[in-house]
Amino acid sequence: MSRFILFSTLIAAALAQPDGPNDPLNNPPDDTSNPMMRGKAFPYNKLPYQSDTSPEQGDWRGPQSGYNQCNATTEGQNSMCQTLIVNSIEDFCVWGPPNPNTLVGDAEGEMVIWCTKPGRGGRVIPSGALTGVQFIRTPSYVEVTGHIDQKMINIKDGDEGGELDSGGQDNRGNPIGALVYSNSMPSSHGQLTQSRTWHAFMGSNIFCQKLCDPKAPNARGLCRHELDEAGCDVNVPAAYRDNVFESCLGDDQASPQIGKTDIPASSSCTTYASTELYGAGAAAPTGTAVPGDSAPQQTAAPAPPTGGSGAPPAPPTGGSGAPPAPPTGGSGAPSAPPTGGSGAPPAPPTGGSGTPAPPTGGSGAPPTGGSTGGSNSPGGTAGDKTPSAPGSSSSSGSSSSTSSSGASDPSKAQDNTGPTAGNAAVGVAHGSVAASLFAVGCAAAMILL
Repeated sequence: MSRFILFSTLIAAALAQPDGPNDPLNNPPDDTSNPMMRGKAFPYNKLPYQSDTSPEQGDWRGPQSGYNQCNATTEGQNSMCQTLIVNSIEDFCVWGPPNPNTLVGDAEGEMVIWCTKPGRGGRVIPSGALTGVQFIRTPSYVEVTGHIDQKMINIKDGDEGGELDSGGQDNRGNPIGALVYSNSMPSSHGQLTQSRTWHAFMGSNIFCQKLCDPKAPNARGLCRHELDEAGCDVNVPAAYRDNVFESCLGDDQASPQIGKTDIPASSSCTTYASTELYGAGAAAPTGTAVPGDSAPQQTAAPAPPTGGSGAPPAPPTGGSGAPPAPPTGGSGAPSAPPTGGSGAPPAPPTGGSGTPAPPTGGSGAPPTGGSTGGSNSPGGTAGDKTPSAPGSSSSSGSSSSTSSSGASDPSKAQDNTGPTAGNAAVGVAHGSVAASLFAVGCAAAMILL
């Protein structure tokens, strides 16, 4: 029996995602010569046009479909911005497909930002889509959770959804090239700061996302990527109360694991009316998908920067749409929404040479030749799979187990039909380490026997 226990322990160690701080950065951290997104860090005022420039090779999923330089020239309901902001209950973005009536699993690599207010260079969440939101700031992360009418941000009605995260099955992220920032993380000090380890879940009209602080000692454990079929109630346990809008301080949760749904303690909560926070919002998407036809595609393509060092595009001249300076001070405090203009992105840096021109066309559509949903393996981080929690099966292969009330319903537990092709894939880095440790475990077991 003791030999079996030792063998099982070694296997579990081989397959577990290690806890601990963020992965080491490239040197220097904003070096774009490494095409893969993982390991990169960018100050918010030095965003590249695209953070991922991986060449075609192996199981390449295609190029980054959107862009990271987002401002007034890219803003609108056709934007392909992939730089997400989570500052407060009033000022945050979520991931949604670029085209209507789309499954999360089919668009995980091409998701774009949908935000609560203009000023982020992306799309605006339509009025009435958010029906309950909780924002929490803890010593190690910020998170935002709640209820959303997902069809209003292009997710197919009834889709149980899946996970988006900073890893992806090939270390390029899901969406590919996605960057995430907050001015409310403990180490942000009121400035937009990159979270390099994060995860988010969309589906079943529930959303949740957690941005781990870059200096958190257990960022990888708190924002782990391997439980993509467990959903919000395991990965981001929270109240999930519909028709309630509140901002709180909170304790760190334990590292997510199957079967653990304990909600961490919260305090200093402030409650709001939705009209105080989001006003009129935006109009619902105008595009519609015809059954049997593909969803309408974006047509205009922003021009990539011609030369330069990756500075954000210049704002329009002569107009009033230039983004204001970045927020300063404590506007990201969770007990109250930021006041004034803190929600808008900072102005691009001035001076210097080679500043790239803003995307042309104004619509923010993706570059032509971008990857489509058909090239992606559904199911979130396909290289790091664990058995599904009850009620978490999904046609997309990567589901949120949170029901409409925000918690799993054991009475509705389903048997999974097994991993999809995407689920069966092995993550590049994680898979190689796991294989090595597995071999060591087998050798140790043979010696003991």
